[in-house]
Amino acid sequence: MKLKEIKKFYEWFHSNKILNPKADLMQAQRCDYLRFLIKNITGKFLVIGCGSEEEMGILNKNCDGIGIDISEEAVKKSKAKYPQFEYYVANATNLHFEKNSFDCVICSEVIEHIPDDEKFLSEVKRVLKNNGIFIVTTPNWLSWYGLARKIAEGLFKKPVTSDDQPIDNWSTPSSLKRKLKKYGFEINFLRGLWYFPPTGKGKNQIPWRITLPIAKLFYPFEVLFRRILPWYGHMILFKTRLIKS
Repeated sequence: MKLKEIKKFYEWFHSNKILNPKADLMQAQRCDYLRFLIKNITGKFLVIGCGSEEEMGILNKNCDGIGIDISEEAVKKSKAKYPQFEYYVANATNLHFEKNSFDCVICSEVIEHIPDDEKFLSEVKRVLKNNGIFIVTTPNWLSWYGLARKIAEGLFKKPVTSDDQPIDNWSTPSSLKRKLKKYGFEINFLRGLWYFPPTGKGKNQIPWRITLPIAKLFYPFEVLFRRILPWYGHMILFKTRLIKS
């Protein structure tokens, strides 16, 4: 798929939010966990796929932050919420920053939507300092959501992507780990998040008035499963350190 078509989709996507408080709760949990992971890190940060919601809100007051996104609408909305940071409309596989520019790079729920994820990882390696921190999250095939997607794709004989996104290449923990190691990223930390069962897709969801209270009641188990079953969360998270030869 051409970059122009992908960009067009995300301009529409960030202009048309579907009301789903249960999904908002899951995203808030993700951002809270990322915020916790980087609370003691200082320096220059790059958030790849800053989106139109709360991505830039994870940065602490000691961060010098830059957010990029392929969507102008996303950048516009993120800048309105967090004007203290710098923003660019940019392609993640062609970062217009000098080598060794950043102390920390964060890419959460984005790498699966990038056509050439290995070129992207090489760009992250280029702009990140030696011993810099790279945090990446992505959907996991080894989860309830992965099973549901496999069944749906078998039934409908076509890709079933999250929110009908044009590219949605999920990983397993082992496949993502191999790619990260290939580009010099040393794995320091693995966590799974989101152990709730699937409740629908896009507009075809079980009503959030039913799923939201259940999700809140399930939260203590969610926290437990993150520790004891990290490989099986719907979202897998790697915190890595870049070792440049």
